[in-house]
Amino acid sequence: MVVFEVLIILFAVYALILTAAMIFFALRKPKVGSVTVLVLGCKVKGNVPSQSLKRRLERAFKYLNENPNTVCIVSGGKGSDESISEAQCMKSYLINKGILSERIIKEDRSVNTRENFVNSYEIVCSRGLCKDIVVVTDFYHQLRAYIIAKKCRINIAGAISSVPGVKTLIFHIVRELVAVPVEIFK
Repeated sequence: MVVFEVLIILFAVYALILTAAMIFFALRKPKVGSVTVLVLGCKVKGNVPSQSLKRRLERAFKYLNENPNTVCIVSGGKGSDESISEAQCMKSYLINKGILSERIIKEDRSVNTRENFVNSYEIVCSRGLCKDIVVVTDFYHQLRAYIIAKKCRINIAGAISSVPGVKTLIFHIVRELVAVPVEIFK
């Protein structure tokens, strides 16, 4: 019984440390000035963003609106159950909100976060954009996104985080308890 209690305590400590790390990375203030904003894709329902993607886009819109010279890459391919690519959906959404089309670059080949970074960074380099990347994704995803970016040798200059409802947040934090160490040791 003592071994079981020790294991529970160790897991609780691990969960608290990892959750604290998620909070730290989610709250990293984005660098202002010369940066490239990267919005990581998420599910599209028909031609409209899912609630999670919409939250990301609202946060990106706010930052882009406050930083009118900033360029944005929207990154995400088209899943088999999606009518359009995530990138197209995101670009259309931001244009409809008033962001100029020429400030938004589509990267529509990616199917996961690693590909989001690799394919978007190719665009950054080929177009001579600023290599300081501000990542827009969900609160719980920022830590893993940071780890993936560092493995790809991409400089992260801050985070713009959307925050889902409590039920969704708890589910994804629990999922990240497994996903983060898997990513680290991959």
